[in-house]
Amino acid sequence: MIENSFEDFEYIPYTPENADAFYHQLEQWNDADEFTRCIKVLETIPEQQRDYRASFALVRALENYAIIGDHDERTDEEEGNIALYRAIDLLESVREEGKDKAEWNMRMAYAYQYLPQQEEQAIPYAQRWAELDPGDDNAKAVIVECQEEIEKRNDQKSKFVTLNINARLQPMHRHDLEDELDDRLAAQKLGFVDGGGTMMMASGEVKDCDIEITLADGKDETIEELMSIIEDIGVPKGSKLLWSADADERSERPVGRLEGMALYLNGTELPKEVYESCDINYAIEQLESRMDGVGRFYSWWEGPQNTALYFYGQSYDKMLAAVQDFIAEYPLCQKCIVEQIAGEQKPNPNKKKKSTPFEGFDFTGFWDDCDYALKEYVCDPPSDELITEIEVELGYKLPASYIWLMKQHNGGIPVNTCFPTNTPTSWAENHVAITGIFGIGKKKTYSLCGELGSQFMIDEWEYPAIGVAICDCPSAGHDMIFLDYRECGSQGEPKVVHIDQECDYAITPLADSFEEFIRGLVNEDEFDEYDD
Repeated sequence: MIENSFEDFEYIPYTPENADAFYHQLEQWNDADEFTRCIKVLETIPEQQRDYRASFALVRALENYAIIGDHDERTDEEEGNIALYRAIDLLESVREEGKDKAEWNMRMAYAYQYLPQQEEQAIPYAQRWAELDPGDDNAKAVIVECQEEIEKRNDQKSKFVTLNINARLQPMHRHDLEDELDDRLAAQKLGFVDGGGTMMMASGEVKDCDIEITLADGKDETIEELMSIIEDIGVPKGSKLLWSADADERSERPVGRLEGMALYLNGTELPKEVYESCDINYAIEQLESRMDGVGRFYSWWEGPQNTALYFYGQSYDKMLAAVQDFIAEYPLCQKCIVEQIAGEQKPNPNKKKKSTPFEGFDFTGFWDDCDYALKEYVCDPPSDELITEIEVELGYKLPASYIWLMKQHNGGIPVNTCFPTNTPTSWAENHVAITGIFGIGKKKTYSLCGELGSQFMIDEWEYPAIGVAICDCPSAGHDMIFLDYRECGSQGEPKVVHIDQECDYAITPLADSFEEFIRGLVNEDEFDEYDD
């Protein structure tokens, strides 16, 4: 793993004023195959100061580290794959700025080319690279190499299969599953496990993982025997087995019988004495002990605001019922969030039941669908797949009330654009104003992941990374409305706040939920803005 220590070398720290000197040293290290050093130093750039140049430099360093290794020493495949997936996430974060540049498409092509069995995804980027830079023969070489690898794999029929596991497993815990599966395959002379990988969310939390399997042959009976082994070992519902019979056909089989439960322990909001006196290992032991026969602890993730514990077993309901008393009593579990992460979603008895979002609220005449709103704000209704994709990219779970409203009308300009406040802001003494509400999408300028969306305001305008920018304001960027996840964590229910760039990014609380914020909007006619 790449350590974050700088005791072994000196470097020029990044500031906007010495950017040229900073990047010059990176070039020197790159030429000397000191890729780890490049990664370490690039990661010191504050998030709010990271622009396209910084992101692209980090992508280059990550890919060189993964593919070449420091001083031409091959990087461990597992670490290399993690670095490549991280590079892809970074490239996706600057897609709008980079998609029409040869260099951006080149890096996308290389990342997918060197990931296991991802050559099909590499080819379109390599083709676009060749279009943008016809004189670069490397682009054509990548296309040829990827096509040859695909043909080679197709010639071997269905020997190579991928088990995509809907489980949030750290690499070390995935290895345990790999070893068990490999032993079972060897015992039945069916094949062997030859690698795997872990897919991360933008927040750093594990999304899912893959196990690459080489079978002795591609017969239907062999696939069925493999399925039987997987079911016997046990993987979560939502997992699938993937393989290609030929270039035009990809087969997929659902697999999995386990349900999953995530327990997010609050890592920042509890009294200091709780963290000092409680032991997370004791909590894990007690939780697993109470789940005896219905579930067990599989893995964990430590985030900036909470620590997630992942349990899988025969029933989410039974696992939750078995541990509810302990969760209620143990101090370290205060303010925790319990979430089902595999299996058919059911109402969570650990959470207060809520009524239908905006029940009783009349949205007639709520939206001002002028030409400008339709052009810049209003997106097509979001699919569940797009919602998940946006949440992963942002690193936050969007509020249910927001998702509900966006499914009715995906972004736009409301008729009522003011929200009362008890404290003055740079906008007014007694209220703030919004221009529009961001929709769930990427294509419209004012959408969550659009050109002037949430991440742009954090990266370019240096807004604090406390959550998701949800509304812009008439000041043209000098104040914004955010979903604030500081108290609830990335998976919880955020509050709504106003952030005032003109007042040193002062944060003014507005509402305890998105629904409360929408219900509280009033017409600008209620305020006399011209008294001054």
